[in-house]
Amino acid sequence: MSQTLTSKTGARVCVIIAARNAARTIAAAIASALREPEVAEVVVVDDASTDDTAEVSRAADDGSGRLTVMRLDVNRGPSVARNAAIAGSTSPFISILDADDFFLEGRFRRLFASADWDFAADNIMLIRD
Repeated sequence: MSQTLTSKTGARVCVIIAARNAARTIAAAIASALREPEVAEVVVVDDASTDDTAEVSRAADDGSGRLTVMRLDVNRGPSVARNAAIAGSTSPFISILDADDFFLEGRFRRLFASADWDFAADNIMLIRD
C-alpha cells in the first residue's frame, strides 16, 4: 500500500486569509479552516480595516494555537497581505481563503488523499448570501 501525502508530510497547510472590513464574515471563514485537521496555521492579515475585523478574528480563535492575526496599518491590497502571511508561514502547503468564503468540511482530506501530484486545485461552490 502506498503512503498518502498526509502520512508523508503531515499535510501541514497554512490557510491565508487577507481581510479588509470583513468583520461580518471573517469568523465563519476562520472556523471553517480551523476545523480541518490538516491545517497547521491560519494567518489572517487585516489590511487596515476600518471596522473590527482584527478583533473579530482574534475572538474566532479555537485555542489550538494555530491562529495568527496580523494587522497592516496602511491598506496595501490583498497581494501584499497574502505575501506578508506567506513570509511568516512554516507550512509546506499554502491555501488561500477569502474572508467572505469558507471551506466545506473534509476539503483537505480529499485533496491530500493521493500523493501523485505536483499541484492541487479544486472548484468552489457559489452560495448566495
